[in-house]
Amino acid sequence: MASDGPAHDDRSSREQLRRQHDETVERRASDAVQRRRAAVDLWRHQRDDEDRRRQEGEQQRTAERRARDEQVRLRHAAEDEERRRQRVLETALRRERVVAHLARSDPARQEDLLRAHEDVERARVKWQEADAVRRQWPSRWPW
Repeated sequence: MASDGPAHDDRSSREQLRRQHDETVERRASDAVQRRRAAVDLWRHQRDDEDRRRQEGEQQRTAERRARDEQVRLRHAAEDEERRRQRVLETALRRERVVAHLARSDPARQEDLLRAHEDVERARVKWQEADAVRRQWPSRWPW
């Protein structure tokens, strides 16, 4: 029995060492799995943050582009209206000059001349209003 005791102690100590080794390996494997899961979760979180930031940036750029396009549209409309009012004023001035020339030789045309003066004044006021609206929008040209 004396020879059986150390062999049994040797076997039980080897079994204990094996169990400790298995527990250590299992713990390390479990830790490695947890680290991988944490790394994957972190990567997914970072990717989602980057996607969200990219999408927010695109939305902001789209909104800025829309606002810029709307400003350009409004500026162009104001410029077009100002040019139209300018042409109306130029037409009224030409008509006034013609009526003034005719009124010199025919005094009965004084009433036509007064109407022509009123048309010019109305056209000038409308052109000035359109010019004021156009000046509200920044010019595309630096001069």
